[in-house]
Amino acid sequence: MEEKERERINGLIKRIALGDEDALTELYNAVGGRMLSVALSVTGDRASAEDVLQDAFLAIVKNARKFRYYQNGYGWACTIVRNTALNYIKARNRRRCDNIDDLCFLASDSSVEEDATTGVTVREAIARLDKKQRAAIYYKYYEDLTVRQIAAKIGTSKSQADRIVKEAEANLRKIIDSGG
Repeated sequence: MEEKERERINGLIKRIALGDEDALTELYNAVGGRMLSVALSVTGDRASAEDVLQDAFLAIVKNARKFRYYQNGYGWACTIVRNTALNYIKARNRRRCDNIDDLCFLASDSSVEEDATTGVTVREAIARLDKKQRAAIYYKYYEDLTVRQIAAKIGTSKSQADRIVKEAEANLRKIIDSGG
């Protein structure tokens, strides 16, 4: 980022601190797209990233008076977006149901009577997966992580993590369909 643009962003943040609503619009027009990319990289989906961006701009307005002109305004704003996105993910994960039965969709079509035992079947099938596949399934369905985040958690590349998740799902289907 060029010095001129950095100074412009810093000036906009100062104007926001003074209550200038037009400065907020100008800041959004100047860096909103890049900030959306930051939010998207954390949340993994556009709708969540847009929610995060809106919340982040509210936080920018709220904290603009704490900003110091000698700071990097763009970096400061991106930090707010990143932290807002991380808090969003944490809150979303707390609201998720930690129930193994959520994986029942991997089983073949079943009757209402069979649904009662499907959770046990899924648990047993997961136990038969290798360690990385179990971890990948856990991270995908219980922590709702992206493939990139799963890769970081299990210490592999994104493409390798994607392959592991797909293999794990296929293995679960085979185990469940064969009846164990």
